[in-house]
Amino acid sequence: MMKNRYRHNFGGGGILGFTLAEVLITLGIIGVVAALTLPNLISNYQKHQTVVQLKRIYSQLSNAVVESELVNSEYSTWDMTLSAQNFFIKYFKDFLPVIKECRVATKDRCSSVTQRLPLKNSTDTMPLMRNNGGQYSLVLNNGTIIFMDRHENMGVVYLFSVDLNGDKGPNRNGRDVFHFAFTKDGLHGYSHYGFNHKARYNMLGAYGSCNKNSCCSFARAGGGCSTMIMYDGWQIKDDYPW
Repeated sequence: MMKNRYRHNFGGGGILGFTLAEVLITLGIIGVVAALTLPNLISNYQKHQTVVQLKRIYSQLSNAVVESELVNSEYSTWDMTLSAQNFFIKYFKDFLPVIKECRVATKDRCSSVTQRLPLKNSTDTMPLMRNNGGQYSLVLNNGTIIFMDRHENMGVVYLFSVDLNGDKGPNRNGRDVFHFAFTKDGLHGYSHYGFNHKARYNMLGAYGSCNKNSCCSFARAGGGCSTMIMYDGWQIKDDYPW
């Protein structure tokens, strides 16, 4: 009889024997493989969920535009002189599942986080996503928070800054915080230039500098990451600054 062997009988009566050392070695190998692969699996899952949520909110905003046009005529005729709050209330609010609204004139807050963060390692600041009473914000029925702002530095831009998971972390641009813009050309990703293949890599710093709020790079604030994901066919590629 074999000593220090484990015998396992399977249907046909075959016998497999493993020493304790062999079992421990096998478990060790499995542990190493799991340690090497688990972070990638978790990261890939997080990326997938981020894209799913981002695409959902973009679809909701896009559908709201279409439905609003049935009531308010074509978006090209919409009043672009309105404040961000009044613009959203007039053209979007009735066509989105809003469960809470925080107007500029009130002290109520849709978020307890005072400022969202730029991409990790970035030294840039992006003066967006403040909820200090100076911005109009709202919460959708799935927990997404939308902050509205209005810019005139390069024509009138109504900015939709969305935090996909509300106040839950990491509250960073390009991770759970993304930006869309509504201009006279309609709804699109937040970017200051016509987007193409070269512009995509410019956002990563491959062709020099770009506007800090429009890049999707660890060196910048990360405002353009929604544009990059959309351009890449609604996926987060390997060179994305995750």
